[in-house]
Formats: sequence, structure tokens, C-alpha cells
Amino acid sequence: QSLSPAYFVPDTANQNESLTQTTPVMLTGTGASLSFVTNQSTEEGFDFIHVEVSNNGGVSYTTLASYSGVFVGTRELDLGPYAGTSVKVRFRMVSDLVVPDAGTYIEDIRISTNNYTTLADVPPTPTTYAVPLRLIGTYIYRIGGIFSSPEGNVIGPFSNSRCVSVP
Repeated sequence: QSLSPAYFVPDTANQNESLTQTTPVMLTGTGASLSFVTNQSTEEGFDFIHVEVSNNGGVSYTTLASYSGVFVGTRELDLGPYAGTSVKVRFRMVSDLVVPDAGTYIEDIRISTNNYTTLADVPPTPTTYAVPLRLIGTYIYRIGGIFSSPEGNVIGPFSNSRCVSVP
């Protein structure tokens, strides 16, 4: 892994290291997501990777998620609350004084806007839905409930987004 183009932070004593996006990105559309590939090995419950977002040019950051322990794979976070604004993303590794571990690799960082399209309106009884055939690519899906109100049907809240790749 020493030749990896990934961002790497070792899990050493008293770590407070960050990777900060330098140029803000405008999130157009109705929603957005952040995804990244990670190989993480940190002291569970004591050493953390914080994923943070700023919509004020980096003056302050809000934590989107915090991760600790061992994980290898892709993580995806919802940036929907920031749709229509410019954001900066920051990854921050924080550790305590004891029990060093391998650390964290982060790569393939992507910010995607989500212009969702309704695939189907299904009655409440089915528990599954077969998505129609898709071309090769990556798709993000979510499920929204439809609730009756005196003013008419209300859509939402929506589930977490799920990323599906079609090879």
C-alpha cells in the first residue's frame, strides 16, 4: 500500500490531521451525495475519522459522520441538506495517546448531485420492487413514502440513499 495514490493518515499518538477540499463545489439539483473508498484500521471507540462539511467557505464545519474501528469498502453520505449551496468537505483523523493502529487510506472521493426521478408508484403491500434494466453505470436510489393529509398526499420522508453499480 505504500505506492497507493490514496490519502493516508497513520493512527499514531495524538493525531489531528486533516484533508480539506480547497475549492468549494456548488451542489445543484434536489440532492447530493459524497462517496469515498476507505481502508480503515483505528482503535475502536478512541480514534476516529470525522467527515465534515462547510457551507460557509470553511469558516466552520459540521460533522456528517464519524467512523472508528476496522472497515474496508465504500462509504456514502447524504449531502441533501446542503443542496443549492456551495460546500467544502474535510476528512479529519483524531487519535488518543495509546494503542496505535494502521491508520486510514481514503481515495476515489466523489461529490455527486442527485436529480431523482420516480421509477414507480406502488401500493403499500409489496415489500420488494424490481428495478427495470439499467445501462452500465452507477445509480443512486432511495425510497419515499406517500402519506395522506387533509391537503393531499405528502411524499417523504425518504430513506438513506443506496449506490448501485451496474457492470
